Amino acid sequence: CSSDLLLREAAQQDHRLRVTIGITGWAKAEEDLVYPWRVVGSESEVFALRWELESLLNLGNAMSALVTSAAWGFAGQEILSKTIFASVMTAVTLPLGLAKVTKVADNPFSVAKARSDKAGVVLADALINKVQGERPVNLIGYSLGSRVIYSCLQTLVKRKAYGLVESVILMGSPIPSDTDHWRSMRSVVSGRLVNVWSENDGVLALLYRTSCLP
Repeated sequence: CSSDLLLREAAQQDHRLRVTIGITGWAKAEEDLVYPWRVVGSESEVFALRWELESLLNLGNAMSALVTSAAWGFAGQEILSKTIFASVMTAVTLPLGLAKVTKVADNPFSVAKARSDKAGVVLADALINKVQGERPVNLIGYSLGSRVIYSCLQTLVKRKAYGLVESVILMGSPIPSDTDHWRSMRSVVSGRLVNVWSENDGVLALLYRTSCLP
């Protein structure tokens, strides 16, 4: 009986050794920074990263206005057909129909995107300075929360800070898809690096591509 008790205590201590940081990518209310991460479970100590609440609220409201607009009904189908992006990426200005839609959310998205890159650098500094102690860290984020993680990992690569991040889950990520970026991120993740995405995410497809226009 005593040996069983020791094993259970050891297992509980092992759970506490893990840290998971959840990062919200847009919000409709302040509790959205915390609420999504309550489902992560008890396998680690879970924290929610609070970053740029005003920008996330602005983006959440803008995205709601975008997807409920009359123009989005047509534009969304054009985006999902994948026939529009050749002209979008080469044109000086967007087609009129898309321009009417994107002006609703493009600026809040661009602002939040720029700030997510800065938040990622701050997060990397915190991990390098061992605010989590010697415990391995799991990172999970969606939308621009994934962008924060992307920036964090790229910063860790530049500073050759290996062995700090155990696993990463990215969902609906507005980040580059080229191999070099992913290979560099993989070098600072000791466990799994998971990218979750949907071909039907027209909002992300449009906002990210238009935010990358020169």
